[in-house]
Amino acid sequence: MTLNEQSISLLAEALQARRFLLVWADVPFPPEERPPRSPARTIHRWQEDACALPLLPFDFAHGRPWPLVDLPPLPILSLDPSERVENAFRYAGVPLHVVRDRRDVPARDQHNLFKLGGDLVSRVGLLLSWDDARAAPSDPDKTRLLDEIRRLIQDGAVLALAPSPSDALTCLWDELLAPALRGARHQFVLGPEDFVWPAPLVRLEGEVEEVLAELAEQVIPPPLEPAQEHLHFLRGQLAEERGNLLVIEEREAKFVTSTAVPPHLVEEERRLRERIAELEAELERADAPS
Repeated sequence: MTLNEQSISLLAEALQARRFLLVWADVPFPPEERPPRSPARTIHRWQEDACALPLLPFDFAHGRPWPLVDLPPLPILSLDPSERVENAFRYAGVPLHVVRDRRDVPARDQHNLFKLGGDLVSRVGLLLSWDDARAAPSDPDKTRLLDEIRRLIQDGAVLALAPSPSDALTCLWDELLAPALRGARHQFVLGPEDFVWPAPLVRLEGEVEEVLAELAEQVIPPPLEPAQEHLHFLRGQLAEERGNLLVIEEREAKFVTSTAVPPHLVEEERRLRERIAELEAELERADAPS
């Protein structure tokens, strides 16, 4: 058994025991050296820059962002204050509960996103400067998030996804994450080979999609009830049609003017939007409490 196979088996065991944490360790907005003179201006600039961030990996063949939707509900800790993770789940039609501060209670039997890096949309908990990052362990909201993470991964495992590591990530990991993750038995990371990863992270070989797919294969989900199976089917259909619509929109964007778009593309876009609206309505009815 290779190191990767052993590591994925350990991650699968932790996931089945609900002692697993996924860390979205991308830091598109590093804290500034000094507190900004105008926090509002800095936040506005970050919000504008967030629109240009690359989308999370999207699998057009299956209409899913990562194979995360094939995994049992898991906690996700994010250092990214943008909405990329939320949008990926929203596009796939998979419920995601967001925990921003101590007023937000994690949801049961559902993916939970802990936004340790703050939230650009609500402007809550942002690490605008390194003063904010150093003060985070004593901040009531950050303390609540870190305490919840500490409880979740005790004797468990951590998998960090870090596509673009930087010195800022190392500093945030050492100052914020390392103390909270000390109770985890295993800590792994998926990222570039030439980066010096903070201890005790162990780098895994392979692409994110491949490793997560292997992890999904090892985790045996509980059998779905008929109603849950129907929801799963509807979400899959919705994700597939949204993926098809994205393809059409990208093809239409290549034309200079809207009047130059071929009629068959316009008709296909109309059909997809109607189908998506139907699926969203059916999903809402099926997911409504009885």
